[in-house]
Formats: sequence, C-alpha cells, structure tokens
Amino acid sequence: MSQHVSCMFDNTRFFHAKSKSTRESGWRGWVEITCRGERRSLPHIDANRSALVIIDMQRECCVEWPTAIGEYDEELAQVFQRRMEQIVIPNTQRLLKLFREKDLLVIYLTLDVDGIISQIAPNPERLGHSNWWEREAREFVLAKYSSGAFATSALDNVLRENDIATVFFVGVDTCGCVDATITEAYDRCYQTILIDDACCSSRPELHDAVVKIWTYKGFVRSSDQVIREYPWNGWVEAK
Repeated sequence: MSQHVSCMFDNTRFFHAKSKSTRESGWRGWVEITCRGERRSLPHIDANRSALVIIDMQRECCVEWPTAIGEYDEELAQVFQRRMEQIVIPNTQRLLKLFREKDLLVIYLTLDVDGIISQIAPNPERLGHSNWWEREAREFVLAKYSSGAFATSALDNVLRENDIATVFFVGVDTCGCVDATITEAYDRCYQTILIDDACCSSRPELHDAVVKIWTYKGFVRSSDQVIREYPWNGWVEAK
C-alpha cells in the first residue's frame, strides 16, 4: 500500500513530538519559548520560496489618513505622517529593491488597485500581462474586500501557484489589515515574518502591541536585518 505524506510548516512546532527540544526535555521547549516571549529562530527557510506582501500602501491610507486623524488629534496625525514618510515608505522601497534584485515574488494588496502610492509603485516589467505565456509574473496587484486578504482576494492562490512557503509582511494598518492578513497566513501554515519598521498604525501603541504579539507568535525582523542577512540562513534553528 502506498503511503501519502502531507508536508507543511509546523507553526506550533514547540508542541510537536518530533521537535528537538521536546525529544531532549519533554515540554521544556514550549515552556522556554512561552516564558521568553519570542521566537529566536526558524525551523528552516528557503529564500527562493519567499514573497514580500505589501498591504494597503494606497493614497487613502498613506496620504489621506493624516487629514482624517488630524480632525480628532493633530499630534497623532503628525506622528503617523512622519513615520510613513521617514520610516515606512523608505524601508519598503529598500525591501522592494532587494526582492526585485533577487527576482523574488512581490504582492500588493489594496482596496484601490489604481491608488498605490507612486514611491512604491509596481514594476511593469515584472507584472503579469495578457501575454502571460511569454513571461512569468513576479509582481501582482490584488484587490481585496476585507481586512484579512485571504478571505476576499486571490492571495492564497497566487502564493500556492508560485510555491511560496515564507511570507514577509509590510503595510498599513498594523493592528488592522496587516494583523488580520498575517493571522490568516499563519493559520494556513505559511511561515510568517512581520517587518516591524515597514508597518504603521493609526496609533503607535497599537502597532507596538501587534509587534509584541508576533514576536511571540510568529517571527519579527527589521528591514535592515532582512536586507543585510539575505538569504536568512542565520535565522534557522541550529541542528
């Protein structure tokens, strides 16, 4: 009788009977990770099966939000605008440069497919076109109609069709659409990595809360670490 094996990332690997820490010391590995409050390594990573997902970097969120926030709290609006202009957009540009140089997948998720801010616009040479048989697309612009993009977009289809296992997340709003989408990815057994300094929330404390949760639950890195440490072999758990 043939045996069929299904393989996927074990996002709760510290519970898994085959995990190194479990074999050597019972449940101590789970206790150590829980008490430490962060995941310090990954079980494995393949740079060629990685994608950058950019969430809601559109004019409504990046440019018009400060005006809306300013109607209630001018100081909060200024904080948001400074972070976007001085940190989030420049870091997203740097990440795009890396992923394009390495010919890795880039996916834009947006409520307005024509509204992506010009600073990080898709590269037309890498986008899919009607003559798709002539060139494999390496960038996609996907419309979404809910906070978590997996529910109402083709995100899962595109990731699976391109054999993606690890997904790097950036965008707006950290505590809204970013958190909802990364949660959906995590539950579908993608290896999830949140890039802290390429995300922004309407309130800094909400951004910080999400980063703290994913530092424990998933994996968090800075844009400098992502760029400097490619292909990220140093993030893998020691054998």
